[in-house]
Amino acid sequence: MSLKWCYVGELGPGGKLDWGRYAGGNVPTSGMLPDLDELSIYIKIMRLALDGEYGGGVIDFDAYGLKVNGANLRRIIEDCYQAEPALLEGPTISQYLEFADNLPVGKCVAFIAVAM
Repeated sequence: MSLKWCYVGELGPGGKLDWGRYAGGNVPTSGMLPDLDELSIYIKIMRLALDGEYGGGVIDFDAYGLKVNGANLRRIIEDCYQAEPALLEGPTISQYLEFADNLPVGKCVAFIAVAM
């Protein structure tokens, strides 16, 4: 069984979803926020990336990325919990929502889904 997780990272050079690294490691560094072990968010990022939404796409082996601003990040997370909005109050999800709300206007980050 593979591990799947999601996180927010800085965009690559030129504000792109490309960090100029070799295959198998072309993803941003994690650590801006705790990683999310949420399958629903992983699937949402993967589907949006495969559809080319938010400038997204496949960024590496088993890795998908989206280029999002704060409002986009909040919308994606809230969409994942429409059926169970109480889950938005969990400690890690709350951190992501607070981060999204405090992201400066015009600033984008990478929203990443990785499997290993």
